[in-house]
Parts: sequence; structure tokens; C-alpha cells
Amino acid sequence: TSGTGTIFNYVFTPVTGQDGPVAVTFSQGRDRAGNALAGNIARLVIVDTVPPRVVSVNPSQDTTVARSPSPIRITLEDPADPTGLFSGVDVAKTQVTLEGPIGAAGTGTPVPGTLVPFDPQTVDFIPSTPLTVDGKYRLRISAFDRVGNPAAPFTSDFILDTTPIAILPGVIECLPPDKANVNPTTIPGTSVRPFVTVKVNARDFSPQRSLLEVNDFCRVPPKVPGVKTVVNATTMQFTFDGSLATDGSQDGTYATAITLSDSVGNLSPQTF
Repeated sequence: TSGTGTIFNYVFTPVTGQDGPVAVTFSQGRDRAGNALAGNIARLVIVDTVPPRVVSVNPSQDTTVARSPSPIRITLEDPADPTGLFSGVDVAKTQVTLEGPIGAAGTGTPVPGTLVPFDPQTVDFIPSTPLTVDGKYRLRISAFDRVGNPAAPFTSDFILDTTPIAILPGVIECLPPDKANVNPTTIPGTSVRPFVTVKVNARDFSPQRSLLEVNDFCRVPPKVPGVKTVVNATTMQFTFDGSLATDGSQDGTYATAITLSDSVGNLSPQTF
């Protein structure tokens, strides 16, 4: 009938694993009255059935941080097909949630925040307020590419530790010990190359990050020239640059100044 017609929908279903460019051509069509199709139709489309994936998260899995991370950065990738083509990550559709601290039940309180696209493959999650409660936090990431392929569910945990090492009795052991009297032969290393060692009995102590110096308040400036070295995982040592005078000119009270650091950089108050 004039002015009316029937619309036929032809459906092309790609086979999984056969990604890449596809040329779609429709030709030699006729209507039921035998009239030929006016012109051919040709289209080139890209078939993408491969979902995107999470490449990296910062802070990374099981990392311990001393400060609230901001931003938390997620890098994504949409793998290319054998011809090097892909639809690309849909950063606008990607979803990221943060919860914590994670309790014994394996869940935590949702942390409000904002998700901001950083570049075509990267998004930043920015907590609305800095994290202040120590513990484990969990990211949940739902990513999509531009044709809607969903990535496999992805989670990543990090630990917030803002608490420095507590200076309790027995945590610090010094040699020479506190208030000890030493002479040129009893000081470690003797007067020729004297040194002081400090052992710290704390699980997360970092001798590399910790500070150690010796002060002689009878001299100006009071800081004794020397170098700190790491003996082992629990012990650090301060070695004087030179020998001690044995004529009494350098006699007096020496103070070992210690600033403890844990493995993520939390500093304890300086102690002597």
C-alpha cells in the first residue's frame, strides 16, 4: 500500500573470540513486489567482546600507608584484539567504592568520596574527608569498556597505620646503658673509635628510617660528628668520626638522641 511498508531487522551476532573489524554489507535486496533495493549498504564495525581489566591500584594490594591516601588511583586497560583495535575504557561508567576499617565479619563502613576521571584509562577516588581510623580498607572496582563489557569483580586492600611506636619500658636498649659511666677502655670501640648501639624491641621498627645521634652539651655545637649505620633489623649504631681525647678535655655527659620510626614513617617523640 502506498505510504506504508514493512521494516525488516537483520541481526548480526559476533562469535566470542572473533574480535576485530567486521565489514557489514547489505545488497541485492528486493521488496515483495520485486523492486530492487535502491543502492547497497556497507558499514565497517569493530567487534569487541573482551572486557577491560584493572592494571594497578595505588595504594597497591596490602600496602601499609601512614597518611590518608588522596587520591586513590586506579589504572584500567581494555585489551586490544589481534589487529590492535579496542573500544576503550569507559571511565564515566566505572564505579569505585571504599569501605573500612574492615572488621571481623569482613565488611566495613562505606567511605564517601568522589570519583574523578584522570585520563582515558585512569580514575581517581578522592575520600570526602581524610581517613583517620587505623585499620584495613577495601576498594571495590566495577569497570566497563565503551561497548559495555564488564570487567571481572575486583577488590584491593590497603592498611592505614598512623600510630607511632610507643616508647614503653624495655622498648629501647642502649649500649652504653642509660646513666652508665665509661672510660677510654670500657666505652664500646674504646676511645680510638667509640660507638653507641641502640636495639629496639618493636615489631614494626625501621632502623633505616629512624634517627640516631649523640650530643655532648659541653661543646658548641653539641652534636657529635659521626655516622649512623644499620646493624640488623632491630639494631642501629652511631660511630664517632674520630677518637675521644684521653686528657679530660672531652669528659662530660653525653646524650644519645633517638627518634624511632616505624616501617611507614610514623615518628615517635625524640627520646634521650
